[in-house]
Amino acid sequence: MLSKRNILLLYCTVLLSVMMLFTPSKAETEVRMLTEYFDLVVSGNLESAYYLWTDECRERASRFGIEYTDIPLKVDCNSPIVRNTNLMRDYLQPPVKKTAKMPRGFTVLDYSALVDGKLIEHKYYARNINDYFWLTYPQQYYSIDWDTKQTKYFNIRYDNSLEVFLNPIALDEVDKFIEKMAKLLKLTSDDLKLLKKQKIEYFYCENDQRVKDITGHLIKGTFDMPSNDIITAFFPHYHELVHLLINVKLKKLPLYTLPVFREGVAVHLAGRWGKAPKTLTSLGEFLLSQKFIELDSIISFSGFNKNASSDMAYPISGLFTGYLIDEAGMDNYLKLYLSLSGNFNKLMFLTDERIKTTIAEAAGKNNWNGVMDGFDEYLKEVVSNAQMSPGVLAKEKDSFEIEKIKFMTDKN
Repeated sequence: MLSKRNILLLYCTVLLSVMMLFTPSKAETEVRMLTEYFDLVVSGNLESAYYLWTDECRERASRFGIEYTDIPLKVDCNSPIVRNTNLMRDYLQPPVKKTAKMPRGFTVLDYSALVDGKLIEHKYYARNINDYFWLTYPQQYYSIDWDTKQTKYFNIRYDNSLEVFLNPIALDEVDKFIEKMAKLLKLTSDDLKLLKKQKIEYFYCENDQRVKDITGHLIKGTFDMPSNDIITAFFPHYHELVHLLINVKLKKLPLYTLPVFREGVAVHLAGRWGKAPKTLTSLGEFLLSQKFIELDSIISFSGFNKNASSDMAYPISGLFTGYLIDEAGMDNYLKLYLSLSGNFNKLMFLTDERIKTTIAEAAGKNNWNGVMDGFDEYLKEVVSNAQMSPGVLAKEKDSFEIEKIKFMTDKN
């Protein structure tokens, strides 16, 4: 017969075994957290979903007062689950196909599903804080050991190998750029004070691969719309800063804008990848005059992405934006920018004729032909003011390069 002591020991052993059986492993805990998050998003309980993100992520997402009118959960607006919840709600089990444990309490949770014949993938990052898992941004993991510099308007996090590029002159210039753009875009004094107080988070990566690790795309850099961060392997990346400042100016706007306008205004005001706006303006005129590309072919959402490489579409978009701002003024241009923004489906099905009519009205022209006549006159001014100095390959030819594309023209 068992003694009371042995019975108690047996009971405790059984209880402990049961508890171990039903206590989730750490990976299961992270997956359960993401499952709960998806359930909250699908049910419309976005406030509770919002509070599954870390305090730092929530603060950065709300910084500068930017709101996307068609995406209520801005903190996660890059996620396909948040961008198109109605479509994705039936494809959320299992929520995670693969988990990867990372140092410092981080875990990468890979979501993937075949939706209407298309593979949809997205990475979520979770972090263990005080034995609870919270959603966080990938840049929080990759920059955890980076150094930091502050300027008037920036909090720059950088790999320590890049210290040499963050000299006082460069830091002063990037602050001056913010003030220059504030005047051009007519930001309020309160906007500028807010930028100065809260700072722009700038993640300066050592190379393009690190940018890909963070963003999922092999690019030079990007304005990260959920966090308001600039993530880039380039300094100073003025082009991406313009994207942020446009949103600071507009405050409330849809997530998507026709790329001929979104990229056009950034190229016109800030150039691209270190190339000055004036250089790209001359390049855009050359591409149009030599008929490498027609403006009509890139004004739609799908046309911009299908009918030209970015090396061609961006300069022409910047050139056309310069014409529209010159013709209508910055305030009216930004109204046009907003009118040609919307959810993805709206913009994908916006016809060329509707786009042209909207542009003509904003430019004060009777029709698209009137717009093109005005644009042609603007191009003549660009030619007369251009100061291009192409490298001479041979006596009869001039040439210059766009990334990997080389153009040659007859001198006469």
